[in-house]
Amino acid sequence: MMNALDRVYYFHELVRKEKYPNAADIEEVFKVTGATARKDISYLKERLLAPLVYDEGHEGYTYRDMFHLPFENNPRFLFFISLVNHMAEESGLVGLPEIQTIKDKLNAMLPQSYRNVLNSIWTEWVEIEYVDSRVLQGIIEALHLGNAVSFVYHSVKGERSERIVDPWRLLNYQGRWYLIAYCQERKDRRHFHCARIRKINVLREKRSVEVPDNLREMEKGFGIFKGRKTRDVRIFFKKEAAAVVKYQVWHNEQMVQTAPGGIILTVPAADEREIMMKIMQYGSNARVLEPASLREQIRMEVKKMLSEFDELEEAT
Repeated sequence: MMNALDRVYYFHELVRKEKYPNAADIEEVFKVTGATARKDISYLKERLLAPLVYDEGHEGYTYRDMFHLPFENNPRFLFFISLVNHMAEESGLVGLPEIQTIKDKLNAMLPQSYRNVLNSIWTEWVEIEYVDSRVLQGIIEALHLGNAVSFVYHSVKGERSERIVDPWRLLNYQGRWYLIAYCQERKDRRHFHCARIRKINVLREKRSVEVPDNLREMEKGFGIFKGRKTRDVRIFFKKEAAAVVKYQVWHNEQMVQTAPGGIILTVPAADEREIMMKIMQYGSNARVLEPASLREQIRMEVKKMLSEFDELEEAT
């Protein structure tokens, strides 16, 4: 389906090639009314500030000066902006009205051929969580102003607490949004799962603690469970798991070594909970070499799982 921009681009090309087009050309090619065609010409002249003049002798329009449409020479740039917006929409930001506004404006500017390409690109996020748009808007506003925020937070255990925090960073990790902030109650850095935040308010007070220069260093380590101290986790992968993990990036400081029958992946981790779940996805094709404590945790978890299955079989 052609839109107004397609008609404007078409008309512009005719003018640029000195074909002296008029409203009838738009009507004939795009099968629109005369009123719509005249509106397109008016848009080109008044909104896009084209130096468009009517030539009585040729009964059509021409440019009195050289003129280029926005992004005319680089529609690929506009396409990639649209793609980034599309991915932002798919990452859980669809509730923000600005995302839809940007989408509508970009679609109006993007040539049909590139819209077809955009519609051919799919993104699928695993376990994506949509956050209340008011929460995201509050966090973004606080980051913009450098102010503190208050909110009600529900922990994974269902515990409710009221917090006042200094927002530092907004993080999207594996399709989930987190607020990295200084908690004024706990006097320390915390990660707040945005999907569990309720009743957010941007306060008048500025942040009591500014963003540390070494925040990136503080956020080192595998997964969302961060800590100041990390230690290396070494995992041996074999068979299909090795072929898959070899091309994955678990951490920007990881190391991958070729080993007999597979690969050895080394990643820094501050907390063993998440990396344990990640390793267990690969079943018997993954084996922890170090540390021994993590290997023992996985062994105990597998033992509990077997016990659960045994109880289920006995019950049936």
